[in-house]
Amino acid sequence: MEPDSCRKPEAIERKRFVSGDYTYVLLDDGTAEITSHRGHDKQLTIPSILDGHTVTRIGASAFSCSGYLADVTIPDTVTGIGDWAFSSCEGLYTITIPDSVREVGSNPYYLCSELVAIKVSPNHPYLAANDGVLFSKADGRLICCPCDHPKSSYSIPDSTRIIGKSAFADCQGLTDITIPDSVTAIDDEAFENCGSLTEIILPDSVREIGTNPFIGCSQLTTITVSPDHPYFAVVNGALIRKEDGCLISCPLAFTQSSYVIPDGIRIIGNKAFESCESLAAITIPESVIAIGISAFCQCTALTGIAIPDRVTGIGKFAFSWCTGLASLTLPAHITSIGEHAFFNCSSLASINMPGSLISIGDSAFQNCSNLAAVTMQDNVKSIGSFAFFGCKHLTGITIPGSVTHMGERVFESCTSLSDVTIQNGVTDIGSMTFRFCASLTAITIPDSVREVGTNPFISCPHLSSIIISPNHPYLAVRDGVLFSKPDRRLVRYPDTSPETNYRIPEGTLVIGDSAFDSCSSLTSVTIPNGVTAIGNSAFSECSGLTSIVVPDSVTSIGNSAFSRCPNLASAVLPKHITRIRNSAFSQTGLTAVTIPDGVTCIENYAFSSCTNLNAVTIPDSITSIGDGVFSGCKSLLRIAIPNSVTSIGERAFVYCDSLSAITVGRKSYARQYCIENHLPWTCPVSRLFHIFLPTLPKHL
Repeated sequence: MEPDSCRKPEAIERKRFVSGDYTYVLLDDGTAEITSHRGHDKQLTIPSILDGHTVTRIGASAFSCSGYLADVTIPDTVTGIGDWAFSSCEGLYTITIPDSVREVGSNPYYLCSELVAIKVSPNHPYLAANDGVLFSKADGRLICCPCDHPKSSYSIPDSTRIIGKSAFADCQGLTDITIPDSVTAIDDEAFENCGSLTEIILPDSVREIGTNPFIGCSQLTTITVSPDHPYFAVVNGALIRKEDGCLISCPLAFTQSSYVIPDGIRIIGNKAFESCESLAAITIPESVIAIGISAFCQCTALTGIAIPDRVTGIGKFAFSWCTGLASLTLPAHITSIGEHAFFNCSSLASINMPGSLISIGDSAFQNCSNLAAVTMQDNVKSIGSFAFFGCKHLTGITIPGSVTHMGERVFESCTSLSDVTIQNGVTDIGSMTFRFCASLTAITIPDSVREVGTNPFISCPHLSSIIISPNHPYLAVRDGVLFSKPDRRLVRYPDTSPETNYRIPEGTLVIGDSAFDSCSSLTSVTIPNGVTAIGNSAFSECSGLTSIVVPDSVTSIGNSAFSRCPNLASAVLPKHITRIRNSAFSQTGLTAVTIPDGVTCIENYAFSSCTNLNAVTIPDSITSIGDGVFSGCKSLLRIAIPNSVTSIGERAFVYCDSLSAITVGRKSYARQYCIENHLPWTCPVSRLFHIFLPTLPKHL
């Protein structure tokens, strides 16, 4: 399993529909598949029909993490149950699967810690239950053993051919499991977290074994196979696949502090040594050519590793959370380091990357908090997002000219980084690349850089100088402000500027995302006519800004564009915008707002926590008001919602302590919303206003 058991897996993208507490998609035959549920019932009867469509499938992870569920009734229209469908339903005690269900995916009751039995009828045509354990008849697959199975010893029935993915996951009470010689395949992580299991014997019939089936078996000391097993061997205690020389699993209860991987091993499998916390030293032979996903993840005692030269790639998460790893030798011919490969290796002090390296994955060295020195050769082409995020002891970096791609926030929170060299040849600088680099004072951007993402220098409080050549083909600096020429975008206004007023130059088309973020000295910004777009968080946290006039040329104002500007008391909005974006003016000092005609939607939390806001004018063009739009507007006295509004989100007026009445039409959607949400409303009748105060339920 992936680390997050509550994940929603990817699937073919289909249009989603909502019916009560259920979200569903329509399958090719017109029937419904439930994809999620948001109710809080302890006893739940899943409906057989949603909006006229017969429910035939419960989708992957559809009810995952529904901790309140204790009892579920599945209708006899359901023919399929997807992977992990009820995973982490910690209150689920028993479940009965109707005869209509033909196929069941990977352990649908994964991490249901209270589940003691799964029930099916004795004559079920497709499934069977033995001692509360679920089986698929068609392929002889053991699908799921309940986490809270009452027995400490379990013998898998002789008819079983496959032990499914995570089938025995978290069966903490099982101390002994007998595998019959009918079993030919053991799927990924089949016995995951069987914390009381001490020994396992694999019969000669087993031909296939997936990702470390014994991951998390903290008491497992011995894996046994016969000396003449045709497919597998145990060498130095570790399980090895003969066909490709893959080391599949090292038992977690090994007590020795060092381990020598046998000569001849070619592949260290996915999660093979994961959480082997006693191992301080591991010797990898020259025969190894590949290191799999999470191979050494959470080997917290491991202090050093030398990776042989035949290895060309390191899998994602391979050494993540190896918090004691202080010494690392990369192979001479490595071409790629996978995402999160050395994530949170907090003892790693330096890294020398060989000239063969081409790609550094996302978050590869994120939170390596003691990493002080990194050397990259002139062959690296790609540096992933967050690659060195949080390397707070890193003081200098040279980005080689071979780099043609940099992800976002690559060096964010490298608080000691003061010396940055970007070599000529680098073509782009990713969004927020140097965010929170508090020691950075100056940087030179070469002429080769064509593209700059969202303000790469956001919250660099001491960066006073961005140096580019006067004839730079793509960028310009004017009065310390960075611009992108191709899209005529203002990229970054310096946080360090003491100026209180700024006039954006004529000819600017776009105020980029986070361009003025946290520029606390500014009290006034003049936006010229001609600007067409204001980006996300463009003026966020400009604490000194008192007013803004947005010219009519602007057609788009981004999410959180003026959020957290506590002194912004006045804002004039342009005529041609059609939406007020999410949190656009949240937590500002606005006292009154007139929304222009033509705006159709006020998105979620657009004016939330505007505690001084007392007057809002909403035009007849508005059809939708999102979640929490006016939540926390404690000074708001009255507001009129036009009949054009057909949708109002949850908690739109929560914590509006002074709200005395919402003016609504007699037959409007807004009136019904007020009634259902116990809000005071008024309805004009023949020049008189009748005010209706809600009768609150006793519990309110």
